[in-house]
Amino acid sequence: IGFNCDALTGEKEELEEGINSGEIKFPFIARIHSPLGYLHFIVVNGLKKGKFIISDPAKSGSFKLPKEAFYSLWLKQIVVFDPNKDFVKRDETKGSFRKFFRLVTVQKKMLAFVLVASIIVASINIFSSVLFQYVLTASDASFSEAAENLERENQLEFDEADEEEYEHEHEHEMQMNPLDYNAEEKYGQTAALIEKASSKLEVVFRNIGTVSISVIFLYFVSCLLNIIRGFLLSLTAKRVDIPLTMQYYSKTIDMPSKIFSMLKTGELMSRFNDAANIRNAVSTATLTIMLDSVMSVACGALLYYISPNLFLITVIILALYCGIVMLFRRPIKSVNHEIMESSADVTSYLKETIDGIETIKLNQSEGVAKENTERLYNKYADLAVKGSVIYNLQESLVSAISSIGIVVLLWVGTKLCLNGHISITDLFVYYYLIGYFFNPVKNLINIQPEIQTAVAAADRLNDILCAEPEDLTTGKENIDSIDEVRLSDVSFQYGTRQPVLSNVSLSIPKGKKVALVGESGCGKTTIARLLTRFYSPTSGTITINGKDIQDYPINEVRKKIAYVSQDVHIFADTVFNNLTMRDESITREEVERVARLCSAYDFISELPGGLDCVLEENGGNLSAGQKQRLAIIRALLRKPELLILDEATSNLDTVTENSIEAALEDACKDISCLIIAHRLKTIKNCDYIYVLDDKKVIEEGNHNSLLKNSCLYKELYAM
Repeated sequence: IGFNCDALTGEKEELEEGINSGEIKFPFIARIHSPLGYLHFIVVNGLKKGKFIISDPAKSGSFKLPKEAFYSLWLKQIVVFDPNKDFVKRDETKGSFRKFFRLVTVQKKMLAFVLVASIIVASINIFSSVLFQYVLTASDASFSEAAENLERENQLEFDEADEEEYEHEHEHEMQMNPLDYNAEEKYGQTAALIEKASSKLEVVFRNIGTVSISVIFLYFVSCLLNIIRGFLLSLTAKRVDIPLTMQYYSKTIDMPSKIFSMLKTGELMSRFNDAANIRNAVSTATLTIMLDSVMSVACGALLYYISPNLFLITVIILALYCGIVMLFRRPIKSVNHEIMESSADVTSYLKETIDGIETIKLNQSEGVAKENTERLYNKYADLAVKGSVIYNLQESLVSAISSIGIVVLLWVGTKLCLNGHISITDLFVYYYLIGYFFNPVKNLINIQPEIQTAVAAADRLNDILCAEPEDLTTGKENIDSIDEVRLSDVSFQYGTRQPVLSNVSLSIPKGKKVALVGESGCGKTTIARLLTRFYSPTSGTITINGKDIQDYPINEVRKKIAYVSQDVHIFADTVFNNLTMRDESITREEVERVARLCSAYDFISELPGGLDCVLEENGGNLSAGQKQRLAIIRALLRKPELLILDEATSNLDTVTENSIEAALEDACKDISCLIIAHRLKTIKNCDYIYVLDDKKVIEEGNHNSLLKNSCLYKELYAM
């Protein structure tokens, strides 16, 4: 990969001395004992203020760890590395959350309708505010005109009265006051002016009735559009959910078998919830961005038109909103990642305890199981509370800024109104519209926790989606028939563990029955997995007809080689579907024939519905021996050229075992058969036997020759 690496071990003093002198450079890999109890590797990126900067593959992002905490976990082993001439920079990122929006953007027609509907709904809401402004402005103008006319009339009356008083000053003292004399006349004039203003208002309100009916109709249209839009968004969510979930499931199924041995079942299962989180976030974000962005832009333009000064304050409030989003983005993503990992741990342990319920009860370990579950769930609940506190803190800050901002807007708006910069009508309309502006913006902010949840979910989902699938079809050769399978100096180890096989060589000729025997853990099952391409040898070669097995497509190999594992899995489906694996080319007559051959037809016929009987999960309504017989039938129906039986008859009674052996004798005349067994009584008729011990083949021959010349085989046979 382009690095020169060195593995070092030492005490913490030596590590610190190496860091200070520059001999040990950042980053380096450290081996630790995880707080969860397993051995683990982390990347140490640097040291700052007495804290190591750590990147943990099991967590999201980097974090700081105090020296004392690091040394309490450290196993005194590190790996340092430097790039060499072969190092090439490349992008190893797993993808991002944004790529999942492509699942929505392909729905162009529906999104176009949703966008148009959103614009219409936004326009209707804004039009109602314009109508409100029209009513207030018309009313204010009518009453203002009446007040001005009345003031002019009064001023004229007072001017005439003053002139008459000046000319007839002495007479005025003896006569009635002209103002009092003309009071009735002025009252009539005032009433006329008010009536004139009222008549104008009547015209306004008569038109308002027509406009209001139109607005009511538009609100019904808006309601209908919302219903249709909601349906289309649900349909869009479905069209996101199915491809995303099936993409994850397909990737999971297509992963190499070795990956399944590295991941817990609960971890894989919990990622289906991650897919749901992404679906919800993508759908919600699409709706929010399309509708609320339109509302925000439209209302923002109208608010700026009403009062640029007030809009400047509004923009400042909006900037504070954005600041809160940026402040909480990383904590929300981090806590969501921890919650998901903890949820996966809970799911895994629950599955383990349910699968192993008989063992738990037989060992009276119910209390231990409950304690462990409570411990794991308490950790999950604590993280959920932590996440809730962070969400509520963000929401509370946004709400506080919103409330304070509206008060400031009203305060400043009142001053502007008193100073004549805006009218009271404009202030009312601005206050009315501010909700249509702030609420969409708050909606855009409030989806942030959901988006951050989806981002964390996307990181976990990308672990699978970006993994290299098992290549089933690539190969230079095709298998017409298997004449011989040979292992030559094959060695194998699982990951970095101790070797399981060391320089194993054996041959399986066509039409021969070959047995592998040895004590548990000597590598017999590993050989079966190598032959079926679940794993590849660490060294040495496996050949089919003299050609490397790696040159054949995996599908071709598994089509020609059938493997009956000692752990038989039965699906919750009919007996017929379990045997044929829904291969439509296999007929019922063929199934019945092979079932009779394997002494299984009688017990199948006794089941309710026979071949159409629906079995329980993992064959819960069958005995272990019955499940083994079904597995053998399933393998024989594939018509393989090499049949591998891994302790396939260990749960059968002697009579049934003998009948199946006779059936296999008949079925294996033209095919090869590899039998892995502990009970040597079952393999004495094999053509050739290999004895494994200490990872190697130490003895080989037929039954009689091994009894004469072998020590270990004779010892195993006598057990």
